[in-house]
Amino acid sequence: MRNFRAEVASSAAKVSQKRGVGPAPSSRPASSQSSTSTTNKSFSSDLKRKRVEPPPNVVYSQPANTGTGKELMTQITFAIDYLKGKEKPISFNDIFSYLSVQGIDDRGKQTMQHILQTHPKVEYNSSGSGGKGTYRFRPPHNVRSIDELEAYLQGQTTAQGIPAKELREGWPSATDAIDELEGEKKLLVTRVRKDNTPKMVWPDDPSLWHEIDDEWAETFAKVKMPTEDLRQTLVDLHLTPTSQVKAVTTAKVGEKKKKASRRGGKTTNTHMAGVLKDYSHKRPVK
Repeated sequence: MRNFRAEVASSAAKVSQKRGVGPAPSSRPASSQSSTSTTNKSFSSDLKRKRVEPPPNVVYSQPANTGTGKELMTQITFAIDYLKGKEKPISFNDIFSYLSVQGIDDRGKQTMQHILQTHPKVEYNSSGSGGKGTYRFRPPHNVRSIDELEAYLQGQTTAQGIPAKELREGWPSATDAIDELEGEKKLLVTRVRKDNTPKMVWPDDPSLWHEIDDEWAETFAKVKMPTEDLRQTLVDLHLTPTSQVKAVTTAKVGEKKKKASRRGGKTTNTHMAGVLKDYSHKRPVK
């Protein structure tokens, strides 16, 4: 019995010694505790800084704006510019191969086709290209040849000219046609001084052009208009020449116009002639 108690006591002492190995939690250095707390604080502050707040007024039921729509409309603009340089209708495959769009699916192609078919600056022919449909630029004036230009000008009801820039849209060779018609005296053309390109065009009639004899032209050129004598002649006839400097009249500051007194006005109450009395003789004499 004594041996058993001694063994129990010795085993309990061994267990207590094993548990007591190493410093207690309270015996840690103060420096390690402070460094641990500082690390935790910096980590929490970094989390606060890196936290991305959602933008206000975000509708989460709508898809995110990836810019695909803007890029698609940019390609439509390039397609219309490409159609301006084509005088003949072309297919959608020609337009799409010119754009060389990368990463667009079949749905994007269908969207582009629908936009071009309904665009106000595009003429769409569903029966063109064997039923596949063709596209053509719609210019401001439906003119693409010399005959169409002459017919369009003759059908105008006003004398307003047509800008050559508008004719070149959808008709790239409009400048050559204008030069040809001007040489045939069928067009009146104004040009830009910088590069002599046509600016405005009007219809002209070759029958109104008449040749003048050289003798008559030389005689007309010999007649010289008077310079100084003409001005004096106008002054002698009490006429104002355009070269005369007009005097500038300036109003006086602070001067008020006097109002004219209304005397001798028309009497309108004639129906009260027998009732009203005349007291004009009692006015004070100034």
